[in-house]
Amino acid sequence: MNNNNKVQIPHLAIISLFSGVSSLLVLLLSFIIGIFVESIGIVSFFGFVFVLGLVGIICGILGRTKIKKEKLKGIGISNIGIILGGIAILLTIFLRFAVFLFFIPWIGA
Repeated sequence: MNNNNKVQIPHLAIISLFSGVSSLLVLLLSFIIGIFVESIGIVSFFGFVFVLGLVGIICGILGRTKIKKEKLKGIGISNIGIILGGIAILLTIFLRFAVFLFFIPWIGA
C-alpha cells in the first residue's frame, strides 16, 4: 500500500474542530441545566466554555499556518474550529452581560 495517497490533516486542525464543537455543546448544556437547576445556574459554565473556545481559535490558527506552510489538507477543518470557537466566546460574553443586566436586578426586587 502506498502511503503517499493518504490525506494528512494536522492534529491541530482536528483539535480546533473538536474544541469549537465542544465549547458550543457545553454552552448549550449549561443553558439547559441553568434553566432546570437554579442552584447551578448558567453562569457557572462560562469559564469552561470560554477556555474551550480559546483553545479552538488558537489551535485553528496554528493548524492553518501549518497547513499553508506544508501544503496539507484540512484548512476547512481549521476554519470551522476558529469560527465555532469565536461564536462560543461571543455567545458567552453576550449571555454573561444579559444575565447581569436582566436577571440580577430582577432577583433583588
